[in-house]
Amino acid sequence: MGREQTFFRKKTKIVGAIASTAMMAVPFMAVPVAANTENEPQVVHIEKIETIVIPENGTKYIDLDALRELYDTYNLQITQNENEMNIARGSETLGVDGIYEIKAGAIGKATFTVSGMKYPKNEVEPFQPFTDSFEVVVVPNTGDPDSYKFDLSNVFTVMSQMPEELQTRDKVKSLLSNISPKTVINDNPVEYNLDNSAPYQLETDDRFQGEVGKKISSYEIREHLRSYFEDSDRRNVEGEFYESDDLDVVFVDKNNPHIRIEEKYDYSNEFVMGYELTPLTPGDFDLNVLVVDHHGGMTRGVIPFHIVVNMPPQLKPDSVLAKHFSLGDVNNPVMYLSNNAEIDLSEVFYDPENADLAYKVVVEGYGSPGTAINTISLGSSPKLTWNSFSLPNGVKKIKELRAYEKGNESLQAVLNVDIEHAINDPFPATLDMYKSNASGTSSYLFDFKSDVGFDGFNLTEITGADIHNNENNAVTASVYQDVYLKFEAKDYTQQSSKIKIYGHKTGSPSILYQDDFNFRVISTEDTKYPDTNIPAISLRSLYPNYNYGGYWTGPYNIREAVSVIPEDFNDEFYWTYETSSLMSIRLEDTVPTQTQILFKIDLDQGKRIYYVPYIPYTKRLPN
Repeated sequence: MGREQTFFRKKTKIVGAIASTAMMAVPFMAVPVAANTENEPQVVHIEKIETIVIPENGTKYIDLDALRELYDTYNLQITQNENEMNIARGSETLGVDGIYEIKAGAIGKATFTVSGMKYPKNEVEPFQPFTDSFEVVVVPNTGDPDSYKFDLSNVFTVMSQMPEELQTRDKVKSLLSNISPKTVINDNPVEYNLDNSAPYQLETDDRFQGEVGKKISSYEIREHLRSYFEDSDRRNVEGEFYESDDLDVVFVDKNNPHIRIEEKYDYSNEFVMGYELTPLTPGDFDLNVLVVDHHGGMTRGVIPFHIVVNMPPQLKPDSVLAKHFSLGDVNNPVMYLSNNAEIDLSEVFYDPENADLAYKVVVEGYGSPGTAINTISLGSSPKLTWNSFSLPNGVKKIKELRAYEKGNESLQAVLNVDIEHAINDPFPATLDMYKSNASGTSSYLFDFKSDVGFDGFNLTEITGADIHNNENNAVTASVYQDVYLKFEAKDYTQQSSKIKIYGHKTGSPSILYQDDFNFRVISTEDTKYPDTNIPAISLRSLYPNYNYGGYWTGPYNIREAVSVIPEDFNDEFYWTYETSSLMSIRLEDTVPTQTQILFKIDLDQGKRIYYVPYIPYTKRLPN
């Protein structure tokens, strides 16, 4: 576990107070006021920081946590003469707690004062107030301040910028010690005298992934920082437990054209809680940073980024609805959706980056004009049926389909539609088909051009391209003789499955129909006669929406509507029926067991025809 890092500070961005020359008072901790001021601890002056040289437009950084250890204090303030802020200005670094940066301005010299309270040596002695001061000299520079190399021939030019009384041997020595080839390129100009090694850059081909316009939080950067930097220090905590240094990043390239860096404030807009990065352009780039370990170690390096343009969801070009309502050339397109049909919005929209999508629909309900428009959220479920809505007066039509990225509704796709209730429902909510077996193939013929079809006026066109979800199904569908939809059942199904069927009105390309063929595949063993345990075919399973009190339930009409193939067995001696609540048909035990039998069942005058294979059962002998 690492050291807990607090991410907030006052919006002023100055550590402690920025005081004028007349107000350079030393801050004290609250201590009892003694009657005799002679008992108050005396302020001691400490010299820990020497002169700091910064080229014009350059920046130096001070680790405040390491500085507290250097002064043996927890209470630390840095103040400066406000009249010299045009020369050098100090502030806490953007979005990072505990790092103080000094930015160079005009050529000249500025004085900074450090003050605080040193820890007492024992329980008897009081806290000891102290001060320290250091000077910042800004030297001429016309190039990149980060690659600045101080020319020793300029020493006297620099010294001439100081008052004469400060141009002493000690001051010259102090200045020279800060401008040696080693220290002039250091971002951290302070010697903390701590047992610490600086972080170091890792070699990696991985890049931080981001999207144009999508903010990256300081938390995300810190979480991924060790993918690009490491620190070898391990500090003993509570005996045998060791922890690594916490690493933070200081952005030294705040004007990078590829990314915007901003401070993030709390709800009161007063305290800085960190920073946010906003990628501006796509592609690969490196962001120059300074990585700190809060123990005085600082290292320059880069965080590599890979930025993509996050596209909003798109319409699938092969979507039937997308082509009908937006990609085609028809005027005023409309689709009639059956009561039991389902629209799968994941077949209409997709996200180029494979992001998770959420969905909304805009519907027009039955009600007063202007008040009947409702936007309904489907969440992450792409399934849409007429039962998806719970408006008090019901839904008249669907007007819009919307898809957007989860958590980013601004990136959305909208398909304007006109989806209305179908007049006819060709297929029931669900129906059963009997599976194929050794006696033959189980099939169902549906006349889509009859009055039980989509429009009821023999004006529907369906091709093989209008049949969807046909692959890997227990039932396959095809167009047969340009009039029928032919469904063939192969295997058992544990649950209801569906085949989506679209229809087109002849001569009217603006009109589209959709219904779903919802089915189960069962066996004659599943619908046995309860009394005799003989396999049977349940007519109720095949025609679930029929009125069973109708004319065809009588003996004569059952015999007319059902036949057996081959015709040699199409006789009451070989098959029988039950018109009670069972509404079943079956073979008699007079049919040889190896005979291949197909029942042709047509209770709807050629509009809905079933061919059901039946394996003759073995006669049960009495016990």
